[in-house]
Amino acid sequence: MNKVGKRMSEHNWLTAYQVGFKDGIDRYDEFPEEFEKTIILPSRSNPEKEFMKKELADNLSNEAKEIVRIVLNGPSEIVSTFFTDTYDCISKTRILAFFRKTGWKKKTINQAFDELKEFTKNIDEIG
Repeated sequence: MNKVGKRMSEHNWLTAYQVGFKDGIDRYDEFPEEFEKTIILPSRSNPEKEFMKKELADNLSNEAKEIVRIVLNGPSEIVSTFFTDTYDCISKTRILAFFRKTGWKKKTINQAFDELKEFTKNIDEIG
C-alpha cells in the first residue's frame, strides 16, 4: 500500500537520508537519543554578514565613531540641538556646528561624514 500524508513525508525523508548518508545503512529509528531532543531554530542572521558589518564598524575612524556615539547615545540636551525645527529630523549642518564649537576642524568633520556615508552604503550592500 502506498504511503500518504505524514507517513509519506517521513518515508521520503528517510529514503533521502539513507541514500545521501552512510550508504543507506542507518535507519530512522536508530538516531541517537540526543538527536531527537535537538531543536533547530530558523534564523535570518548570517554570521558572515554580521562579521563583515562589525569589521566595517571597527574600521571607522575615531572621529566618525565619536559622531555616531554622540548622535545615538549623547545627552538629550545635546542631541535635541541636532533636530531641525521644520522637519523634526537630525540636521547634518547642526551636527557640524556642534563639533565646530567643540574645536574640531571642518575638514575633519566632513571627512568623518564622508566616511559614514561610505559605511552606510557598504552596510546596505551587505544586506
